Amino acid sequence: MTPLELGRYTLGLVAAIIMLAGCGGAPSPIGEPGAMPQTSAIATHADRGTSWMRPDASRIKKLLYISDIATNDVFVYNYKTGELLGTLAGFSRPGGQCVDVEGDIWITERDAHVVVKYRHGGVSPIKRLQTGGNAGGCWIDPTTGDLAVSNQETPSGGGDIRVFTRSGFKDYSNPDCYYLETPAYDSAGNLYVEAYSATYAVYVCELPHGGNALRTISVNQKLYGPGDVVWDGKYLVISDEFYGGGKTTVLFQTKERPSGALTIVSTTVLTDTCDSGGPWVWQPFIVGKRNPPINSEQGNDLVALNAYCPKGEWFSAWAYPSGGNPMSTPSNQPEEPEGQSVSISAS
Repeated sequence: MTPLELGRYTLGLVAAIIMLAGCGGAPSPIGEPGAMPQTSAIATHADRGTSWMRPDASRIKKLLYISDIATNDVFVYNYKTGELLGTLAGFSRPGGQCVDVEGDIWITERDAHVVVKYRHGGVSPIKRLQTGGNAGGCWIDPTTGDLAVSNQETPSGGGDIRVFTRSGFKDYSNPDCYYLETPAYDSAGNLYVEAYSATYAVYVCELPHGGNALRTISVNQKLYGPGDVVWDGKYLVISDEFYGGGKTTVLFQTKERPSGALTIVSTTVLTDTCDSGGPWVWQPFIVGKRNPPINSEQGNDLVALNAYCPKGEWFSAWAYPSGGNPMSTPSNQPEEPEGQSVSISAS
């Protein structure tokens, strides 16, 4: 994001998110880029509990989606300006999200045990798949287009990975990969996920491309708390939500060795200004020039929620890979965000 875009994004996002209390209709004008509208000019209406989307949303290049478990809605913004464009309603605890090559959005519903697909800027779901458990996050295989969903828990007790292919689906589990976070594929189609074992040991687990089993692999760094895995366009990134045993989230850019183990090549430390102990970052999404499955250049923005900030101030955006304090942390935003993504239109 250029400095000009960042200024527009930061101010626009603050203004647009203030309107969440009145997300039942078209938003009030934001005004000129970089200009903060007066609070009195912002319309507030009761939440109608129905989905709506501005007609031109699908033509906007980058859209930011934020899941909110307080309202069971997903809010959609113009990523560049922060303007609220629509609300997707009717979810049962919406959470982790992922984006496919075309920019279509997949949104997991933890309590409903489903993952739902929407077109870029679309207002109605076009596909709904049963995940078989409490879905936490998802990712798209760049080599096959398969959809992988991590279930944090299943009826049998432990978590698993469900991979949807054109012909059906298959579940993968491992006793050491018991409680799973959000997975991600690398550019070669290897799937990775971080997990606690049943005894709370921390593991990185891998489903190799073309493999038939979820296995644990080694990393040349002790991990204190399993976080989410993400592809940044250049590296597979694993995270530690409790780095050093404290309240700090660190992202490790890694490469795979021939043995299957991961080697850390660089590190991003995320900090904040709302808590002296540092952030607890969930569901980081790194924004690049193209959607994650086909992005081959390292992204330069990271959007995520920070659960150590006060409630109602969780969503933030960081520069990437430099990290540090957030570029923006709006004071009025979805009350309890639990997942986010940025969709880039393929047209």
